[in-house]
Amino acid sequence: FKEESSSTFTPNHNSCIDNQQDDDRLLIFITSQSSYTKAEKKIGKVNKTRASVFTDALNLAVQNIITKCSNCKKSLKSIRIGAIGYGDYAYSLYNGKLKYRSSTTLNELNENIFQIENIEKQIRTRQGIKAITTSVPKWFIEQSKGNANLLSALNKAYRIVVQWIANHPNAEPPIIIHMSDSGYTNEKHDKVIMSSNILQSTFTSKGNSIFVNLLLLPEESETILFPSSTRDLKEGVFYETYYLMSSYLS
Repeated sequence: FKEESSSTFTPNHNSCIDNQQDDDRLLIFITSQSSYTKAEKKIGKVNKTRASVFTDALNLAVQNIITKCSNCKKSLKSIRIGAIGYGDYAYSLYNGKLKYRSSTTLNELNENIFQIENIEKQIRTRQGIKAITTSVPKWFIEQSKGNANLLSALNKAYRIVVQWIANHPNAEPPIIIHMSDSGYTNEKHDKVIMSSNILQSTFTSKGNSIFVNLLLLPEESETILFPSSTRDLKEGVFYETYYLMSSYLS
């Protein structure tokens, strides 16, 4: 997101995804899985590849959404999650029985977990720090192959959004979240921005689709930044492009 300026359009809606909502929803995650994401970043005390940081975040997000909506049977059927990875081309990030799915319901995700990973976590108790083992569901695994063809991912997301809106014209508009660690390859910046704008121009009766960029910075930084102009950005053409691609936050 970027903050709203006085001369820009802002999506006119305010809603959340939870078990109190019966509306149809579409949430699409796009993440870079290019060979550049093999580089490692220190997360806490552990070094992880950037690709695994993205897929871990996706797995956690899906798990949290399913948990939050678990008490509402209609939400489990009406909320759809899309997951797009991109390297040399864009593809579905799903695995197993969900492989090649462009999007799927929370019910199907809950019934088709690809892997269960047991991880050790440290928790604080009255007796001090205690190590426990917890099971974490995984639908997505890292790949790290090829170039970073972001344009193909935007085009794939557009096709998913257009088809979904045609069937749900009065629903809350789709939300698209793009995660990357750097730039993209083989495309002019203007073309990428235009593709994002075309994606954001899709709409339901409740507003335009929302596009969000989440960037994993190369340096050791925990800063969360909502820039209000390009002057607030770090130097580099990719940062400006990602800013210009994003929806406005009001």
